[in-house]
Amino acid sequence: RIVHVYETDPDNFPRLMELMQDIQEYGQPPADIVKELAPGLEFDEEGMPKMDAAAMGGMFPPGMPMPPFPGSAGDENCIIM
Repeated sequence: RIVHVYETDPDNFPRLMELMQDIQEYGQPPADIVKELAPGLEFDEEGMPKMDAAAMGGMFPPGMPMPPFPGSAGDENCIIM
């Protein structure tokens, strides 16, 4: 469904977000699939991907902290949560 909406009505952000939330209710995808799609991606003890500067392929300058994931320490200031 999400692919169909994205391909036929890509500007329908509310519907796309709704479908993404539906997908997230099923939890993390199986590790086999993730490893195939993102070889080398590592996960922490909570099952969240480790997203340090090295893992992001240099997207962030050295020493720049990564933004926290929802549910991690420091999300109490998040206005979305």
